[in-house]
Amino acid sequence: MNTNASLAGLARWIRDRLQDGIRMDPSLLDHLEATFGTTDVAAVLSDPTGSEAASFLELLLFPDARTRLEFERRWGGNRYTAQDLDALLHATIERPVTVAIHTTLDSEPFTLQLPESAVTAFVERLNITWQPLTGLGEMLGRTLTGEQLSAVRCRLRHLRLIWHPSQIELLEHFLTRFPGDAPDVDASFDFLSALLAEIGPDQEPFAFLVAQKFAFFQALCKAERFERLRQTSNMETLMLQGARAVHGSMDEWREKMRRIDRICESLYGQTRFFHEPGEQSLHAPGQTDDRQMADLVRWLS
Repeated sequence: MNTNASLAGLARWIRDRLQDGIRMDPSLLDHLEATFGTTDVAAVLSDPTGSEAASFLELLLFPDARTRLEFERRWGGNRYTAQDLDALLHATIERPVTVAIHTTLDSEPFTLQLPESAVTAFVERLNITWQPLTGLGEMLGRTLTGEQLSAVRCRLRHLRLIWHPSQIELLEHFLTRFPGDAPDVDASFDFLSALLAEIGPDQEPFAFLVAQKFAFFQALCKAERFERLRQTSNMETLMLQGARAVHGSMDEWREKMRRIDRICESLYGQTRFFHEPGEQSLHAPGQTDDRQMADLVRWLS
């Protein structure tokens, strides 16, 4: 495709997309009321260049899932450079850009001429210059086609990862082995995506998932222990004794462990279960990460 023609079409689509309107979800309305004491968008954005109003406007102008997927379908296969991004920004803001903001389904939209900074933020968040590195692109090409490929590329475009082979291997296992029609496929993909940044370049994917589950299990044990202490002592006494509230809830850690089990069983046909380790520690001073991982896998086997 001719790059100039592609950029011109993309600029028109961005302008049309903003003019079609953005619908505020309940969380944004809550944020608006908590920050400004009102849900009247027109009042808040009467001066869109003010610092707080500008921050809210940039928060509002974050491409939603539908916008990101439509971009991927139509332009995601093109290769754009940083210079192309500059040209796209110029083509988009060379004429005033307006946005229609819908606060409810029935209300009349509030129409606003956008400052250039808000339009720039919207365009940059599309991340048009992203392309999968060679290994990742080859894996996606042999694994997915059509709408599936667009949907997965759309998700990956907005992950902040420097990809390495272990991440690609784990992702390929998920794409080829996790049931694509399962009701929890999207939630499981999002959960796995959040873990991808943690896997080391030389880690085996199944051992990595087991180690993650063990970390969640440790957090659960700490949360349960703190809850037992809280039920037998008041907080003032616990604070005097040096106790600190733990991060996360027991329900949160149990849910994460269930997610790991679901992914492990789907991808590898097995998972790992273990009992509370008591005083046993796998974090002895001086141990290397590889040694700790080997001890962990041996203890859980």
